[in-house]
Amino acid sequence: MENILISMRERMSWSVARVIFKWAGLEPAHGWDKTQAKYAEIRNPDAEAKLLEYLSDHNVCGDKFTKIYQISSDQRDALQAAMLNLTPSNNGFALCYPLSQNLEEISQLGDPELVAIQKTDDGVGAVYANAVRLVDAEPADD
Repeated sequence: MENILISMRERMSWSVARVIFKWAGLEPAHGWDKTQAKYAEIRNPDAEAKLLEYLSDHNVCGDKFTKIYQISSDQRDALQAAMLNLTPSNNGFALCYPLSQNLEEISQLGDPELVAIQKTDDGVGAVYANAVRLVDAEPADD
């Protein structure tokens, strides 16, 4: 369960995670650190499956910048059908999805790669991932 909790912490706020823990039948502790310590060594296959499902849903639908386009029902159906025919490659991101990839295993920066196609009650989502390098600017000397 430890890897699931790490991925959740990297991708969602504590207020969202608290609700998800309860949906999965787990009682969160006070904050991320105590909750991770509480459940890190515990094996609970049912709760783990639920957490992975909710993490996948969050990856597609939660806390994202979204741009909405007006399209017809026919266009939507054609787009969803085309998306359902896509197959993710065996890239590192896809092999561990919906969990985060270990930073030490990311070998190169690059363009977004298809990680998963996720069908929900509300539609179809295509999940892409890529590695980027963030550089902190050094303060200028006075």
